[in-house]
Amino acid sequence: MRSSVGFALSLLLIHGKCAPPDALHSPNLVIVTIDTLRADRLGVYGYFRDTTPFLDALAGESLVFERCLAPMATTFPSHLSLFTGTYPEETGAVANADVGGLAFVPTENLRSLTGVLREGGYRTAGFVSATPLKRYSGIDAGFEHFDEPEGLQRRAGETNERVKEWLSGQNDEPFFLWVHYFDPHTPYDAPEPFGSRFQEEPEQDRYLAARGFRNTWAEVNNRYDGEVSYVDHELARLVNEVKARPKVWERTVLVVVGDHGEGLGQHGQPQHGSVWAEQLHVPLLIRIPGVARARIDRLMSMADVVPTLMGFIEMPGEEGLLRQASGVDRLASDEETPFILSQESGAPWKLGSGVSGPRYVLTGEEWKLIYDADGARPRKRSGLFRISEDPYELEDVRDDHPDVAASLEEQLLARVDRQKRRRSELLAGRPAEGNVDPEILKQLRSLGYVK
Repeated sequence: MRSSVGFALSLLLIHGKCAPPDALHSPNLVIVTIDTLRADRLGVYGYFRDTTPFLDALAGESLVFERCLAPMATTFPSHLSLFTGTYPEETGAVANADVGGLAFVPTENLRSLTGVLREGGYRTAGFVSATPLKRYSGIDAGFEHFDEPEGLQRRAGETNERVKEWLSGQNDEPFFLWVHYFDPHTPYDAPEPFGSRFQEEPEQDRYLAARGFRNTWAEVNNRYDGEVSYVDHELARLVNEVKARPKVWERTVLVVVGDHGEGLGQHGQPQHGSVWAEQLHVPLLIRIPGVARARIDRLMSMADVVPTLMGFIEMPGEEGLLRQASGVDRLASDEETPFILSQESGAPWKLGSGVSGPRYVLTGEEWKLIYDADGARPRKRSGLFRISEDPYELEDVRDDHPDVAASLEEQLLARVDRQKRRRSELLAGRPAEGNVDPEILKQLRSLGYVK
């Protein structure tokens, strides 16, 4: 048993649960990423509405990570961090590919989970539901089978039909299956009965008011909740397809994670790409055969997901992937109070919108610092929030705690500098970027990723 499993064992025992077995060898791995899914819209994360009955039930047999943060509230960079264990500044994916960020091209020093598993004998299949993750992004590297929509996007139900067909051909070989759903993204137009399932109500008024929303956003939030309810329904269908093959299910590790959240009017922002908690906080559930359920209240990044997962399972080629990763096994880390680095999408400052540089954020247990690099905006250089007392980030207290802000700023800049210096190492041998595909750019513009 590896040391990280031992740490996780003690953590689970503290929660009063039974201990997991030795690390599971070469299981099937299913990763489901749900685009634009705010963690606080799931019942398991405390939401007052019954939006996610399936995910709430799945939590009863899973590890539920309560405070996982996206490295960026943008689809492609967040997914690349998940699959490589690295951060956007390290890979150059500081925005969606073709609109300010580099596409993914494997190098000797930068591999994806998919490529490593394919070389280790796994069958690999990816099914994506929208343009930001199409082949042009490079995210398909290592997939034996890769399926994408013809147009901008497709509903989860359609993606599921493609997955069902692929699953029917699987036998005893271990497989890695990635399924991406896009439904909670704009436009919020879930099919009935989900589209009109939620209506304005007093409890919603209280929920929105506590988070600084204006009441005019209630209907948008209702429609978003309908999308969340629909995707939960389709996730249940997908998992039931795997469960229908008992010998497959008993050796399948299931990861469900959001890629980022959504503003929905909170902090005056309708969509995503910024650094507020509602846009960075994502749900993360991991179901591992033989490992008991637990709730884990520890800050982590999506870059930590695969290293943390590898503490429980053993997969071919993982040693090289873990050496590459900047993310760590958060259940084995002895860092008592980690600070998690995230950043704003690079598209605005890369594409000449008048913003001169990126915005970064450092989140800890008590404090959160928002920092504008190079005076990027005509605002304060940084904002400081005491999130232990102000979890919805409504009051900037930088002027009251300048020493705290200065200390966190120093830590943040040092971390960003390390990541930028590491980029040349990871991208060594990478070919030059090709021309932007006009049709892809048109699709990204239609989805709101470029003006």
